[in-house]
Amino acid sequence: GQGRPGQEFLVRYFSHQELSGQGRGGAEVQLLMEWCDAGSLLDRILHGEPSGAACCPNMAEVETKSIVRQAAAGLSFLHGLGIVHYDLKPENILFHSSHLRLCDFGSASDRQWPEFSKETPRHVVREVDLFFTQRTTPMFRPPELADPDLVRFPITSKADLFMLGLSLFQMLFRVHAFPMEGKLANIHARYAYPASARSVYSKEQLATLEALLQRDPRERPTAQVSSREQHIHDGTSSSMYSLSTREQPASACHVNMPTY
Repeated sequence: GQGRPGQEFLVRYFSHQELSGQGRGGAEVQLLMEWCDAGSLLDRILHGEPSGAACCPNMAEVETKSIVRQAAAGLSFLHGLGIVHYDLKPENILFHSSHLRLCDFGSASDRQWPEFSKETPRHVVREVDLFFTQRTTPMFRPPELADPDLVRFPITSKADLFMLGLSLFQMLFRVHAFPMEGKLANIHARYAYPASARSVYSKEQLATLEALLQRDPRERPTAQVSSREQHIHDGTSSSMYSLSTREQPASACHVNMPTY
């Protein structure tokens, strides 16, 4: 069948095979998944060239809107199941023909800490810190994952939206929003885009970028597929998505997540 809205933006899984005794911890699992023949979002960002200085404009706005719309729809599907990707980045956004596919769910989890705060016990803080040390890409961590002990923000599916914002920043300007070294930039969520950005990209597109990169996850939008409200429209499809700051409730569907 066609599945639920947004499911089409996840790479398709076909089957798996267990390879006994091959891994350090015992068995390894080999997955057979959809072949995405059109490369990754990082390929499109870099245009086949080595990464270097900022470029403005880098990708056309209509293309970035389409990519954000599709990625948000895929995230909306995941979040509706109570799953957070936790490692969204341009390398994990693939294309099959002209259609987007989210991939690499090795860090995905149904674990969230919506009540995480300054009152959270130390043993829970240590557990959370260890959990994310073993997951996610440091450069793409939102403040609440970069240093849970220091920041003490709720940890929810809003983390994925910050990562989507960092991916959008690269689409628009080619470079990462934060420097390579250290994690202070991630903790403080401080960034600057080229002065020419306001003359080459619309106010709406830059407002979307700023909304996704809000330091406080409670101020970030959620990705919700909508046929009634329009926040961003890619100009090529009737599909739309709206950005709301309300948390999306998980569906009643039960998902068995892998343990790590």
